[in-house]
Amino acid sequence: MKILKLIITAVILSTVLTFSALALYENGDGIYSDNVYMENLETGRVVLELDADEHVYPASLTKILTCIIAIEKCQDLSEIYEIPRGIFDDIYAQGGAHLSIKYGERLTVGDLLHATMIRSACDSATALACYVSGSVEAFAEVMNEKAREIGALNSHFVNAHGLHDDNHYTTAKDMSLIAKYALQNPVFCDIISKWCYTIPATEVSDERYFESTMSPEIPDSNNYYPALTGIKSGFTDEAGRCLITKAEKDSESYLLVTLGANRDRYYLDNMAFTDAINLHEYAFARFDEEVLVEKDIPLNKVTVENGKTERVEVVCREDISYLRAVDESVEITYTLPDSVTAPVNEGDELGSVTVKVGEFEQTKPLYALSGVEPLPRSSLVNDSKFVTVLNFSSLAIFLISLLVLVVFCLVFFRKKKRRLKP
Repeated sequence: MKILKLIITAVILSTVLTFSALALYENGDGIYSDNVYMENLETGRVVLELDADEHVYPASLTKILTCIIAIEKCQDLSEIYEIPRGIFDDIYAQGGAHLSIKYGERLTVGDLLHATMIRSACDSATALACYVSGSVEAFAEVMNEKAREIGALNSHFVNAHGLHDDNHYTTAKDMSLIAKYALQNPVFCDIISKWCYTIPATEVSDERYFESTMSPEIPDSNNYYPALTGIKSGFTDEAGRCLITKAEKDSESYLLVTLGANRDRYYLDNMAFTDAINLHEYAFARFDEEVLVEKDIPLNKVTVENGKTERVEVVCREDISYLRAVDESVEITYTLPDSVTAPVNEGDELGSVTVKVGEFEQTKPLYALSGVEPLPRSSLVNDSKFVTVLNFSSLAIFLISLLVLVVFCLVFFRKKKRRLKP
């Protein structure tokens, strides 16, 4: 008995804790980042949003846009770029992360891309900008043009690396658009799939080995998160800890943008990583894509008048799916006629089905699953004659009854008149 009580208590406690965890982030509670935008990549549903349109500084998340532009402009990643003099002065002045790339050093575009995305090197990002456009200023114009093309209309970029500038800003939503655009490119995806990389020795530098700045994707790190598949971290004093992560589990993937963690607040740990792991787990636990209406499965029936079959089944020709939260109820309604008259052809549109889940609403047409032929004409004629006979018989009976009543009344009143006669 005691064991049974313990089991029941554990189940109840587990349920309470699960729902508490699911509700934890609804209003931004428990989140260390100031700005959040999280989207399911399969369905496009935004599952979490926190000040996602606020202008903020992106820090090294800028390098996502830098790299995708360089990939699109470059015909061959093995192309060699010789580093010109003086292009890294601003990086050294601001103390940006770098690989100590030297003047005159010859590096491939592929090496520069890996150094920019994996090690977050500012000098390699600037080298890519100069390789593509000749100068950082000219490249910034390309960046802004590409941002507008993508739809990131609330962003403005002035450099390729993301070191602070008051005129270099974006939003969480814009960074999500830029990241989704980049993730469509297989070369970009191949680069972010790696957590370490080695640049071979050059004429002026030894071999360079480096690991990702994102510890959750490094297998031997304390906060390793196996579901994580990139993509970029960033930090400046003004921007705080910034992070864009993609995580996949059970055929579901989410893209998460978090900005402004650790800004104006001191933590020993990078709280952007904490947010990323917690929020991805939150999404995997809370949401599940469901087929709410399955195609070609009978959903309802419609009465058929004058048909060989009294009713015909209706079906939807495509699935209606939705990424539904565990506590969201589903409402399914049908719009169908009371009846239809034969003939009915297979595939005839007979009505519609509407699915509602929260703010989601979708209506799809319903079609006849099979055809229904009309009854033979002879049957309809016989039925008509039968009805006519019935109607005639009823009329005859009524007239005879009326005649009998009239006769009865005449006889009755005549007898009564005789009795009254003196």
